[in-house]
Amino acid sequence: MMTMSSDEEPTLRSVPLSATHTPFNQTWTDPPEKWVVFSDLHVSRNSLETCLRVLETIHHEALKRNAGVIFLGDFWHEKGVLRVDSLNSILLALSNWKVPVLALPGNHDQATFDGETHALTPLGLVLSAGHIISKPSILLGALWVPYTRSPESFRQIVRSCPPGEVSALFCHVDVIGADLGLGMKAERGLNVSDFPADIPVYTGHYHRPQKLWGTAHDRRRFPVQYVGSPYQTSMSEAHEDKFLLVLNANKNWTVEEEIPMQIGRRHYIAKSIDELEEKILKWEPCVGDRIQLTVDDPIGARQRLSKFNLSGVSLEVREKVPELKQARIPKADILDPSSLLCRFFDLQDGLGEMEGAIKKAASGLLQEVLVEKSYSSIQNHREVVFESVELKGYCSFGPKKKIMYPLEDRGVVLVMGRNQDENSCDSNGSGKTNLCMASLWALTGSADVRADGKRLGRKDVVHQIRGGRDQEEASVTASVTVKGRVNGQAFSVQRRDLTQSSLRDTQSELERLIPVQVISDAVFHGQHLITGILDKTDKDFKATLDNVISSEIWSSAQEIAKDRKKKAKAKADELNGRLLERQSEQEALKSACMDVISKSDAWSTEMSEKIQTLSDEIKHKKEEVQKNMLDVSNCRLETSTASERMKAAQDEFDRSLDELQNLRLDGQRKRTELEIKVKKNMKAVSSAQMLQRQLEVKLEELGSIVARMDTIERKKEDVESQRLKWKGDVQRRILETKELLQQAKVDCEKYRKTLGEEMNEMESTRVMLLRKLNETERTFEEVSDRRVRLEEAWRTISQQLEELENLQHRMSCHVCLQPINHSQHMNHVIEMKQTKDVKYREMQVAAADFSKASERRKEARRLLEEHYVHMNLVQEKLREDLKTAEENSTSAKRLLTELEAEVDPYSLMIESAAVDQGECNEAFRKLVNSFSDEGWKQQLAELGCAAKLPESRFEDEVDLHTTWKHEKTVWEEAKAQLQGLEATYNLDVIELEKDIAGIDSQAISLEQNLSEARLKCRETRQAFEEASSRLELAMSADHEMKELETALAQAYDRSNPWLAEVNMRKEAEQSGMQRMLELQEARDLQEQQQKQWEKIDEIFGKKGIQSFVYEVAILELQQRAEKYLEVLSEDSLRLQLALDGSIVERKILIRMQDGSYSSRTLHQLSGGQWRRLSLALALAFSEWSMERTATSCNLLVLDEVMQHLDSEGCMRVSKMLEDMIGKKMTTFSTVLVVLQTQIGEELGDSFDHIDVVVKSNDESQVMTLAGKRY
Repeated sequence: MMTMSSDEEPTLRSVPLSATHTPFNQTWTDPPEKWVVFSDLHVSRNSLETCLRVLETIHHEALKRNAGVIFLGDFWHEKGVLRVDSLNSILLALSNWKVPVLALPGNHDQATFDGETHALTPLGLVLSAGHIISKPSILLGALWVPYTRSPESFRQIVRSCPPGEVSALFCHVDVIGADLGLGMKAERGLNVSDFPADIPVYTGHYHRPQKLWGTAHDRRRFPVQYVGSPYQTSMSEAHEDKFLLVLNANKNWTVEEEIPMQIGRRHYIAKSIDELEEKILKWEPCVGDRIQLTVDDPIGARQRLSKFNLSGVSLEVREKVPELKQARIPKADILDPSSLLCRFFDLQDGLGEMEGAIKKAASGLLQEVLVEKSYSSIQNHREVVFESVELKGYCSFGPKKKIMYPLEDRGVVLVMGRNQDENSCDSNGSGKTNLCMASLWALTGSADVRADGKRLGRKDVVHQIRGGRDQEEASVTASVTVKGRVNGQAFSVQRRDLTQSSLRDTQSELERLIPVQVISDAVFHGQHLITGILDKTDKDFKATLDNVISSEIWSSAQEIAKDRKKKAKAKADELNGRLLERQSEQEALKSACMDVISKSDAWSTEMSEKIQTLSDEIKHKKEEVQKNMLDVSNCRLETSTASERMKAAQDEFDRSLDELQNLRLDGQRKRTELEIKVKKNMKAVSSAQMLQRQLEVKLEELGSIVARMDTIERKKEDVESQRLKWKGDVQRRILETKELLQQAKVDCEKYRKTLGEEMNEMESTRVMLLRKLNETERTFEEVSDRRVRLEEAWRTISQQLEELENLQHRMSCHVCLQPINHSQHMNHVIEMKQTKDVKYREMQVAAADFSKASERRKEARRLLEEHYVHMNLVQEKLREDLKTAEENSTSAKRLLTELEAEVDPYSLMIESAAVDQGECNEAFRKLVNSFSDEGWKQQLAELGCAAKLPESRFEDEVDLHTTWKHEKTVWEEAKAQLQGLEATYNLDVIELEKDIAGIDSQAISLEQNLSEARLKCRETRQAFEEASSRLELAMSADHEMKELETALAQAYDRSNPWLAEVNMRKEAEQSGMQRMLELQEARDLQEQQQKQWEKIDEIFGKKGIQSFVYEVAILELQQRAEKYLEVLSEDSLRLQLALDGSIVERKILIRMQDGSYSSRTLHQLSGGQWRRLSLALALAFSEWSMERTATSCNLLVLDEVMQHLDSEGCMRVSKMLEDMIGKKMTTFSTVLVVLQTQIGEELGDSFDHIDVVVKSNDESQVMTLAGKRY
């Protein structure tokens, strides 16, 4: 593929009006005066319908103004890929165009790196008067420049244009400072000063319409104007107003009109639910529009928005992610060590009493290290440019032919493989990874990590060839040469490894010139290392950061602190050993002293206890003797009294025993009588209860029959009453229904008449309001046009005045070199200023008129809209009233018919009641006759019942209720007599049971008296025995008391034999304690030194001051990774990095369907999610590490970066890489992307170059798709 280098001279060509890339049906003999300009259409499958509407509108506007159409690039969205359905629809739409068309290819339209092949060619085949400008050209007095990747090439094209030959510049470029949307500015590209200042400049590429004036020193007459896209293509263009420009070619291509565009999906962004509720009525979103809302509570926000009608509107509610945690010490990674240490101490509050000593010792130690290491905070920028890499005998590349592969300014390059040696492989093993990673091996001596986690050794990189016996033999050497520049100075690194010996290059010199480690980590991302940063252990993650953040100063200081801590600990341990020895000796002395003291105390205690014991025993014996003597006298008195009581008790006992025997005989006789009487009464009671139950059943049957008769009578009365009431109600309802029918007919006529009158009145009001709106619209357009003309005139006068003031101090004109008359020049300046003031006042008046006209137009629109709403409401209400009246009329007619046909519902009920009454009479007669049975009377007589039963049977028809009352009275009397007999039997049994119970109670009382008498006799005998034993005890205790008094007198006479030895031991113990305190003070001093250096060791360690540096680095990585993740996942994935103590915490958030974020671990992610996170973090690390080390590089290698990604993910990665190069978001100008064949073929047209590594006959070659070999 051919590219234009910066030292080539670009050429301009002048294109005649009749020259075209495709044959025309007509020529441009008379080009139009006006041109409608648009850019950045971005046709894709998703935007096809909107783009067709845009093209239709543009064609219509051009025809209406008899104008041509100018397009300034990016017609298609997918670079190099044209869908058949989209292409056919576009070609069909453009085939109907009847206006001239000029079109420039943009970066999305170009299919090759040089831009010669582009996707606008098919459009020229159908446009009847179209001209596609593929190279820089001059046409219609304007300079036309398609998209070019080299800013220097664009500058040379502009400089080569003859002065005064062109009156405008049309292009498709990047301009530094352009607003990209969402708060982002373009950071790379052309400066505004690179464009001509005295002609209009119109460009495509960025979608936001804007004008760039540059700095005040540029002194431009015309801005660099971005036309912008004709519709909102994405959320980054939210709230933007889109329009088409109408240029006048005869007036130096100045803007004559702006045509507003309101086509396609509109995008809106709200940062809170309150903001959305406030603005949603103003926005008036339509079907298909997209609203993005970011809130703390997505579910609550959706509930609050349910009151708005948002059907058809895409509402994306996202949970607001907490703001990034701020570093405790901002910019800790770039502060000099001394300042960072001071800031660190300012945040510490737990140093305690040693704070001053620790700060002084740590600061002194840090200064020692800084002097020793010759530390300097100045970093020299190193710009590394890889130009090419040469391979020979390296891995699968043969030793006979040298492969020279270019690496500079190649854009995004797809590297695919083709293995022709193995049938089981398509691209695996072809050598594509070896090609891209060869530069890494040349710089470091090691290649990328392979699947087994190991890097290739020297023997692994040497090419293997086949021997004569089909055996593999190694070639002699493997050679890789990398050529490039460092800060403009050329370098060439060649690494040659032999299979039989070890070769050492001057690696230290190479690393001094080139930041090899930074380049290795930031540029070369192998397929097995692309996820390495994400899933590294905490230790390895910090080690990777250490390659960028130099921690040598802190590590050296920590080592010195550890050494001094070790020495202080050794001295403290020595003193502690001596102190332990002294403590052992002191413990021995103390133990001996305590032993003697304990013996002395034991002897004294023993004697005291013995004396006390003897005294207590003597006292106790005295009390015991006195008590025993008193008890003996009391016992003697009680014994005589008890003897008398025992004799009386014996007499009472004999009497009670006789009474008890008599009572027991009487009770036995009465129990026998009771049992006989109970058996007799039980039989009679059983017979009476049986008759009573039979009688109750018959009475219940009679009662139920009578109750049923009463119910039937009441039912007959109720039915007659209801029948009369029903007849009256039917007559009343018939009259009411006739009245309702008449009223409904009257209402229908009234509503029909009112509807006609209201419609005529509202129609006249609508015509009047519409006429008023048209008048205000015309007034508004006139005022708006007058305001625009005045602003343009004022701007022109201001620019002319500025030019005149610049000529004030010149002697001659800088254009025509004629001498300047200063008096006339000053008069001209004064006149211009007066004219400018007049125009300014007219502008203010026009602005006020414009504001009033705008308000009147809004008011007219509001009144018309309100009238439409009112008219609809009135019509709807009248129609509803008319419909209700008609429905009432129909209902009334139907009800009247039903009432007239209604049948008497009560006749059958009366007949049924008469039948039931006859059945009740028959049942009552049979039951009453059954009561005259003779068996009943005989049984009652046997039981002694004197009730008089009925004598005759019930035969005649008499009053049932009278018969029922008579029979009921007779049988209730018999029932009561039976119950009385049962009660009498029960009462006799109860009285007899009471007599037996009284006899039993008397017997029990007598038995208790006998027991008490026996107990008193036993107590009296025990009292005699106890008195005798107490007398003997009293005599024995008196003898023992006399012996104890003798022993107590002997104990008082003895002295302590251990007092002298106790005094000697105490003096030796005090002397040893003094020597031990001196050693303890020396040991404490050394331990304090040890703690001090331990704290300093922590301060300089990973958990101390280095953690502040890690914290800043981790926050930087997160911010940069979020930028890439927003592109790769559209904010559906978030990565949060934080330093929790000394551990690097990695938290992944996934946006759920309701807009909230849910936390996930790495192992819960899918392969595609893992890949996106890994790539974002890897690119963030590359960007941060090179910026932190003041390094830039033009090369980036990504091996198998799209593994596990779906088609959408692959497209996002390719789009991101394209923007990185096309929009110059990074310093990379060449990105080598290694992909498998299938993915590469799907995305191949998204790359600037496609190279294929072909392996055949055990050797790999590199060639383009066209077959050109490198």
